[in-house]
Amino acid sequence: MQSKKIAIQQIQKKLRQQFNGAQRWWYTSLFHFTNIDNAVSILNNGKLLSRNQALQLELMKNDNANCDVISKTPYEYKNYARLYFAPSTPTQYNNEGFIPKSLIKSNAHCPLPIMFVFNFQKVFMREKIKFTDGNLATT
Repeated sequence: MQSKKIAIQQIQKKLRQQFNGAQRWWYTSLFHFTNIDNAVSILNNGKLLSRNQALQLELMKNDNANCDVISKTPYEYKNYARLYFAPSTPTQYNNEGFIPKSLIKSNAHCPLPIMFVFNFQKVFMREKIKFTDGNLATT
C-alpha cells in the first residue's frame, strides 16, 4: 500500500511539471471523455464500464473511437475503462463536434463530448488497476 502511494506521488509530480497555467490542476485528476449519449448511459448505469462490457450490454450508444486505433488495441485492454492523464487527446481533436458525415474519419465521431473527471489517487488505489505511459494501440 505504501509503495503504491509513493508511486502515485511520483507520477503526479512528473505530471505536475508538465502542466502549467490553467492546466496546473490536471495532475490531481484522471479523465474520461465520451459523447453525451454514452454519458447519459454511464450515469443511468451508475458506473463506467470497459469498452467490451459496454458493447456486450448494448450500453454504448455512440462509438466515438477511431476504428483504426481500436483494431490495433489488444482485446485484453478493451476489458478496462480508459482514463487519461489530461482532458485533451488526439482522438478528441479529430472527432469531436458536429461535422458532416463526409468528413468523419475512421468511423470516429463525438458530436457533443462530455468529460468525466475522477480523483487520481482514489482511482489508483483501486485493485486491478493498470496504466501505461503511452498509447495502448502501439507496441
